[in-house]
Amino acid sequence: MKNFMFKGKLFCLFLCITLLLSSCQIEKTKKSNETQKVTYRDSFTEEEKASGAAKFDLMENVTVDVQITPAQKYKDGLKKYYMKTYFETKELKDKKDFADNPTLYGKKLSKVMDMVSEEMEAEFQIKKPEVDISGPYIFSAEDVLQDKEGEKYSFYAFWDTGEEEFDYTKRLYCPVMDIGLQNGLSGVSTAYEIVERLKDYQNIEVSFLKDKNKKGMELKTFLEKLLGRDLSDSWECIPVTEESVELLNKAYKDVNLSAHVDLKQGEEYCVYRYYYDVKGFPFTDLCLEYDVKEGETVSKIAGMSTINKKRLSGLSERSIICEVSQNGIVSIDTAKIRMEGDVYKKAEKVISPDTALQKVKNYYGKQIIRKPITVTEMSIVYTGYFTDGSEGEIQPTVAPFWRVRVYNNDVDGSKYFVYDAFTGEAIAEGVSVME
Repeated sequence: MKNFMFKGKLFCLFLCITLLLSSCQIEKTKKSNETQKVTYRDSFTEEEKASGAAKFDLMENVTVDVQITPAQKYKDGLKKYYMKTYFETKELKDKKDFADNPTLYGKKLSKVMDMVSEEMEAEFQIKKPEVDISGPYIFSAEDVLQDKEGEKYSFYAFWDTGEEEFDYTKRLYCPVMDIGLQNGLSGVSTAYEIVERLKDYQNIEVSFLKDKNKKGMELKTFLEKLLGRDLSDSWECIPVTEESVELLNKAYKDVNLSAHVDLKQGEEYCVYRYYYDVKGFPFTDLCLEYDVKEGETVSKIAGMSTINKKRLSGLSERSIICEVSQNGIVSIDTAKIRMEGDVYKKAEKVISPDTALQKVKNYYGKQIIRKPITVTEMSIVYTGYFTDGSEGEIQPTVAPFWRVRVYNNDVDGSKYFVYDAFTGEAIAEGVSVME
């Protein structure tokens, strides 16, 4: 009997210890969860702002692993500019004279062709380009350029003229140039999809390039000489390779899209995308919209991109594309259309990236986020926008904005957020496919 009572006491003691330990474990778990909540933050440290990089948790299922425009670049404030159009000719007195002596980007077209020929290690099959002046001014030729491998390329140049909004019928402006393989092979469209759907595409190696960055800098130097204009130090190298395409197809499959990219052997590319420079920042084409308020008036140029003059779309400059394969350059797509003009607003203080990040947090705070997403970019960029309608007739401008990129592998790809660099006003939130 005594033995039974002793065993009973031991059991009670064991039960008490077990309950006590369980209670401690629950308390530890509770404290651990509380600690986890405390690790969420929606602002950057001064060190992170200075270095231009940060990694932390913003909220449940939302991570910040971001490259930020370093604070040093905007600490003294930034300016806004009126937009200026690039004109190829000051005055076009004689159409035939231009056709006989065409210029492109301020250089003789024959000089441009020589520069392209040297860079591509290819030869033009014609000695003198003939420009068609019967309508828009165009020089277009197929099989006109042949490289050392025997591949043939088309060459296309276009100059605009007589646009009603400009009222400049005697000047040529906004020239573009496009060079591409005659057989049409290209990785550019796939490259755009890779940017939108693969978070770490920059880390993918390209087998035929020993140094992607070195090649990118060489191409940048060439394009600056060709265009006669500085390009931003912010540019992209987009691998279109077996590895990146495999990851892209997986991303499609993950969101139940039927899209699929087939990359044939030997058709790997690396697409470089450049932007014109505006005082140390890239000039991007974000297509920002502005709703005209009651009583506001719109200039002809500001209203070029809309039909009803009630919703305007910002005019900007195209990005510059140069695509390479194992054989060298396979396509070049350039333009010289718009640039910053006179100062519209003197230097103003730029909002902290904290403000933009907190607005992104508020946006996602209203949603149920079921799978992880990552904020990967917070950059100050210049793009086309408009003057304040309260100041008189609305004019196009080149203005700075915070652009935020969020990778979430949604059906539509990445999401973008754009905030006024001075006021923090949300111009666009949660939109897809932006530059």
